[in-house]
Amino acid sequence: AAECYELFTEIEQDTRFTLFLLISYYNAGILSKALNICRILRSKYGFLFKHTEIEIGILEETNNLTKAKNLAVEYLKKFPENLSVKLRLARLNYLLGDFVEVNDFLDEDFDVSTLSLDNGLTISSLFASMHRIKESFDLMYELRRKYFDEAEAHAFYQANFFTNDKEGQDWLSSKIVGPDVAVVIEGADEKRNLFVIEDRIDHDYQKHEINLDHSLAQNLLGKKVGDEVYLKKSAFNEEIGKIVELKSKYVHALHETSSIYETMFPDRNDFWAINIKKPESLEENDIDIEKIRKIVESRSNQINKILQIYQTNQITIGMVGDLLGMSGFETWIRLIGDSTIDVICSTGNLNILNKAVSKLSAENPPKLAADITSLYLAYELNISDDIVAHFGKLLIAPTTLISLHRILEEKKRNKLSGYMSLSEDKGTLYRSVVT
Repeated sequence: AAECYELFTEIEQDTRFTLFLLISYYNAGILSKALNICRILRSKYGFLFKHTEIEIGILEETNNLTKAKNLAVEYLKKFPENLSVKLRLARLNYLLGDFVEVNDFLDEDFDVSTLSLDNGLTISSLFASMHRIKESFDLMYELRRKYFDEAEAHAFYQANFFTNDKEGQDWLSSKIVGPDVAVVIEGADEKRNLFVIEDRIDHDYQKHEINLDHSLAQNLLGKKVGDEVYLKKSAFNEEIGKIVELKSKYVHALHETSSIYETMFPDRNDFWAINIKKPESLEENDIDIEKIRKIVESRSNQINKILQIYQTNQITIGMVGDLLGMSGFETWIRLIGDSTIDVICSTGNLNILNKAVSKLSAENPPKLAADITSLYLAYELNISDDIVAHFGKLLIAPTTLISLHRILEEKKRNKLSGYMSLSEDKGTLYRSVVT
């Protein structure tokens, strides 16, 4: 598309074709030309909304984080209510380690009724990154409630529920009835009734929500499983029910999403609920794992097919990662850790390679900047000290530090809560448990 727009677009004019060309350059990864258009138009017209967003994005992608932040700050002086750019600034502050400024942004009041789903999910992720877990859950709960018909709202809720650090979050467990608790009451006819106790004025009976001022909520407060309560009480009719289950509304939302996700969004394949029933032929503590085996086997076959295509030099490591749902670094670790897989690489242009070797071999060698894969490779080969001794202290990009921080946070969460992984090889299912 960019080649077509180039034929008739004056890049010094603010027209829709200039914007189309800019977006085409950006999407195609031709960042230098895209950045040039942004700077030309900004010098002539000042800040333009979409153009400025793209310019900030390019600066971020090319690790010019401070320049990107300064540009966002200047833009917000003119348009202080632009939430999209405020979110970009908050992300840049996070990448730069300016956590006080991130928290200042998160301390603002966000009106969920006006939030787009994308912006809301980004804010929820920022809350989680700053270890403000309750606020992250509150926001993603409200987004799921507002955008109930959107698959992404449910997918995000499930994924973040499982990945966020829930250690010590007492509000996720409920022993007595109170606000933010889902109550299941069994009536006289053994019919189960669900009520979600909410401290809000916009409660919705269709969502089984009742406000704290509701008479039933008043009768339920402080009660626990096994207690009885009037479901109906009038001059002509009385019904007493028994509380059979209590759980946090956040856990209830997770269970509800898990039960309806595949039916509501049949075209999505990012989540499957497995109903495991114990056949009578099995011992008391055994379960039928055939369904799990089939899923793991299917996933194993899919991975093997993708790796076979990679071995024929048809796709890149990045594309392998996209197909496997892994980051580039995780994919690279996966490949070098498998002795049956050859990691395909290129030596590049010989002249450029010789120039690089000449610079590295010079008496006064240049400073080196290491990305996360280089750091890992230096560690595995045990050459870190030799590199530092020859080239001096390595330069580390802020984005690399953030990547390392995220890996450490994930390891910390896994260490706290534990996890189990399943793999399949030649029909045999292997289980690995980390506690």
